[in-house]
Amino acid sequence: MRFTQPRARARRLVAALLAAALLPACAPPGDAIVSQCEGSALSVADDWRCTVKADRFDHPTSVTFTIESSRTRATVDAQLAVAAGTARVTIDQLPGSSWTVTAGTPLALSSVDVPIGQTKRLTFTVTPSSGVVEGLSGTVNYKTP
Repeated sequence: MRFTQPRARARRLVAALLAAALLPACAPPGDAIVSQCEGSALSVADDWRCTVKADRFDHPTSVTFTIESSRTRATVDAQLAVAAGTARVTIDQLPGSSWTVTAGTPLALSSVDVPIGQTKRLTFTVTPSSGVVEGLSGTVNYKTP
């Protein structure tokens, strides 16, 4: 019995070290736009409210929302802000359209009609205008009326 206790302790120690080593691998990279959405899957208009954030990035980064609806258009409202830097924001499904967000001047989009077609995706791409963008945060709300 003396020998099983040290083995059990050794196994627990190895399991704890393995968990501690793998935990950071589960977190998204700081340059990724992270989104969290809530809504009602049973809603007729498929109304979703999402928060978005990214710590710091110096290259184009994007976030894609998959829309579970039979409709082919979405109405989008978005409020985005950055703590430092300037960035160009595009919605991939609206070629040729872009908006600017800069520290101290947040971006507010209201009732933008976006064709989602058969892909059922809504993608925001944020591209730094020069240098680094820090502290991207905001909301993206969409519905399929």
